[in-house]
Amino acid sequence: MGQSPHFYKKEERMYPRICATHARNLDRLNPGHEIVRILLRLLEWDHKNRITAPELVKLTVEMMEARSTQDAPKEQMDLEVPEGTRTVEFW
Repeated sequence: MGQSPHFYKKEERMYPRICATHARNLDRLNPGHEIVRILLRLLEWDHKNRITAPELVKLTVEMMEARSTQDAPKEQMDLEVPEGTRTVEFW
């Protein structure tokens, strides 16, 4: 099992900031990527601008419906990742 970015107990208070920085780096490398945009909204520091659960459900349903109407749905997210990032693989 893996987690990226890595979480170390002694850095518990810094972890949200590390995740937000990672999301901004993904956005820089993948401008306009729908999943990265949602990730940024999930990790928004200002809670007033953070995505709500109902908004997240609505966006997720829209994304899944759009994906199901494609001729050849993508199996991969097609994300560029920051150098040195180890991607998590599922099997």
